[in-house]
Amino acid sequence: MTEIRQFAGEDIPFILIGNKADLLEDVGRVINKEEAKSFAENENSIYIETSAKTGEHVDAAFTELTRRIIDSRT
Repeated sequence: MTEIRQFAGEDIPFILIGNKADLLEDVGRVINKEEAKSFAENENSIYIETSAKTGEHVDAAFTELTRRIIDSRT
């Protein structure tokens, strides 16, 4: 986050995305979901788990990021 804010600005909108949600059953969880949510909330954002393979929550992630970008400019 330090580097992102250094180069993109302090108020850059972002969302934290955990990908490969389709593999949770086969591989298990690598990142603790509650820790990811807590980190995102502490950084004034949200955490979304997606699957590029199945498309699960991909549209929601892009929609939310777009909304945050638009809101930050008004």
